[in-house]
Amino acid sequence: MRSTMTAYSMFYNKKYSHSGHVFQGPYKASLVDSSQYLQHICRYIHRNPENYESYPYSSYISSIRNYSVGWVGNRLFTEIFDGTTKDYENFVADYESYKVSLELIATELADD
Repeated sequence: MRSTMTAYSMFYNKKYSHSGHVFQGPYKASLVDSSQYLQHICRYIHRNPENYESYPYSSYISSIRNYSVGWVGNRLFTEIFDGTTKDYENFVADYESYKVSLELIATELADD
């Protein structure tokens, strides 16, 4: 990843006569070591754009409609989500109530 970012930074700086940092700080990586974490990461990525249900540059629509687009396949979703694509759609939509629960837990832990 570092070599890719370095090469892009050099290209960008040369093309736009820019100097200095193109990216601020190191990228962050997390080890996805369980299917539950992978499910939450998929949801996080798909919900990233505000209009995630209609965002044209996301694989979300193809995932819930169960069709492949270009190089993006749906095998992962059928493997990590035991239910139907409707179950995944509900899981993604349910994030708001999940987020409220997490915030409540965080508040309770901070009070202790």
